Amino acid sequence: MQLSPDLGSNSNDQQYSKLSSAQLRKHAEDIVLEKIKQLSEGMEPLSLEESRRLLNELQVFQIELEMQNESFAGLRKNSKHHRSLL
Repeated sequence: MQLSPDLGSNSNDQQYSKLSSAQLRKHAEDIVLEKIKQLSEGMEPLSLEESRRLLNELQVFQIELEMQNESFAGLRKNSKHHRSLL
């Protein structure tokens, strides 16, 4: 399944929701590798300090995404509960 790396469109949301966790991860990895390839052309390697700073940024961002995911899961559960009452 070919999916666009444009993560902001509603059509991609529908495509992504049909993927298994493993497929979604593989697709995300493919996007990251392609972006790294494009961005790294002509760049100097990062210093150890810069690499550590970026790793920290990514870890914080990952935690933010996990918290948002938990919040969305709670909202989805709450929404299903309210629909069942109708």
